[in-house]
Amino acid sequence: MDQDTVLKLLMYVVGFLVTWNVYLFKRTLDNERQQSKFELSVAKNYTSKEDLKEMLTSMESRLEKQLASFIKTIKG
Repeated sequence: MDQDTVLKLLMYVVGFLVTWNVYLFKRTLDNERQQSKFELSVAKNYTSKEDLKEMLTSMESRLEKQLASFIKTIKG
């Protein structure tokens, strides 16, 4: 193979690789957007206000316990 043939072949290969990477990048972005939309719809439709209140109450009680334990540890 002469040098011109190798350069032409290399141009096609590089062009294909760049195009393939752009395609993969766009598909990845599309998949991430779809997943975000799905997670948002799940959060809107399947989480009730009562569930959120329970989660916040349990989180508050855990934080209070941890804070009390931390203060007790500091005081010795």
